[in-house]
Amino acid sequence: GNHEYGSIYLNQFVMPGNEKWYSFEFGNALFICLLSQVDYAAQHDWLVNELETTNKKWKIVFFHKPFFAVGGHADDMNAYRDTWWKAFDDNGVDVVLGGHVHYYLRSKPINLNVSGASAVAQYGDWAGQGRLQIIAGSYGAPLYAVGSDWFVEENLSTMNYTKFDINDNTLVMNAYNMSGALIDNVTINKEAEVSLPVILSFFSISQVHNTIELNWICESEIENMGFTIERRSVGEYGWLP
Repeated sequence: GNHEYGSIYLNQFVMPGNEKWYSFEFGNALFICLLSQVDYAAQHDWLVNELETTNKKWKIVFFHKPFFAVGGHADDMNAYRDTWWKAFDDNGVDVVLGGHVHYYLRSKPINLNVSGASAVAQYGDWAGQGRLQIIAGSYGAPLYAVGSDWFVEENLSTMNYTKFDINDNTLVMNAYNMSGALIDNVTINKEAEVSLPVILSFFSISQVHNTIELNWICESEIENMGFTIERRSVGEYGWLP
């Protein structure tokens, strides 16, 4: 963090790699530590390579200054949205952890490739899904005021800590206050992800007696397991398989 970076930190801890930014694997997860104080450009190419070459199911990135915050530190990382955060979106990072701001914040699903002004529908690592950013920035320091913005799902001015459990395709995050009471939680289940829309290069429909025949050719698709076709009569509001 901004208070520890430098010889005070590096002389007391032995970390992987160059000790300032590094990665490690545990189970089916890749963890990447970045330095949000200096050397942003130097870290970018290394970051992209780490994300593009891993075969781990879960990708978790952590560093001190958050990208999405409310209050006095709201714009601290804006200059790196087109580099660092772009790498997160392009490579389906699941979780982005930060501190620096003295409160608890859980973001809505953020994907700047889709929108820079509104959240997407789901957390996840597919092209149309979004990153989960957590700020767990208060475990003793004076608390900051909370606020609201398009990316805020929960923002609490309380001492806090978080716990993550990963079990194969499921990640569970629980956040607690200093009394151990649960203040927030979220679950990401990769098995529950739904197919993204496909681009059709050809589509036709024909009716023969009581049979409707549909034909299509996909121009592109992403990991589709199959198709579900639903129908609705004129004047009805529900869809039927």
